[in-house]
Amino acid sequence: RNDGQMRKLLNYILTLITLLVTSITSLATCTATQQNWDNSPVLGFPDGGTPPASNTVSLTANISSVGDLVVITAWCFPPTFTGGGCTPRGVQMGSQTAVRTTVPGQPDTGTSGTPGSGQGWIYYVLSAAASGAQTITFTTVETQQLQISYMDFKPSAGCKFSHDVDSPRGFGSNVGTSITSPSITPTAGDLLCNFTWTSSHMVDPIGSPWVPSIWQPQYSDFLQNSVNAVVYVLSAPSGATANNLNTLHDSDSWQALITSFSIVPSGTPPDPPTGLAAVIH
Repeated sequence: RNDGQMRKLLNYILTLITLLVTSITSLATCTATQQNWDNSPVLGFPDGGTPPASNTVSLTANISSVGDLVVITAWCFPPTFTGGGCTPRGVQMGSQTAVRTTVPGQPDTGTSGTPGSGQGWIYYVLSAAASGAQTITFTTVETQQLQISYMDFKPSAGCKFSHDVDSPRGFGSNVGTSITSPSITPTAGDLLCNFTWTSSHMVDPIGSPWVPSIWQPQYSDFLQNSVNAVVYVLSAPSGATANNLNTLHDSDSWQALITSFSIVPSGTPPDPPTGLAAVIH
């Protein structure tokens, strides 16, 4: 009888060790993959002029799985040279309200003869409540030129996303064509998303370690009409990661925001091995 109890105790301890090793392995191997992406055309007139008749822009997103991270960029440009910016009312994805990162873009409408970069934000939904087709909508108080995009990221099994840190706003008017700010210092292994928008035109190459998506329907690395850029890094290196994009013209004004997301165990332990679980009982 004592031998039987001892055998059960040893098997129980072995099961706990197995669960602990599995949890540690999960912590070390949480990863992300990009799934789907798209952008809306610019609502209104891409090159200025009469403002659009609406203060709402939307697109239909294809969300791969429940629990996916969805990163959404929102951009506006007021009627040319009128000054001011946009007042966002928010972003909605299906039944979920997206969260805006802590650092906003600033109004930049330029001056007569020189267009500005507009104004941009990054929003996110940490865990999609449903998969499949969902409408994403961005609404502002004012009537402006508007555009949104989304990227869908799937965590590995047993893992989830949490928002980590935001960069300061990067901005400038280039001498030369290289954009090198802002930089961000996230947790190593974080997923990074970078939204950079300019007064004119982004241009390849997109510098390491940033990866572009292929935006429809233009089959280019940049958003339709606006030619703004949304790029990502699936696993951030240790230390600081700087913006590394390029503009077409030396005089382009630009702004940029970078945000990061940690990929962590979901807290739901895996099932124990069937044989050991049976012995415990």
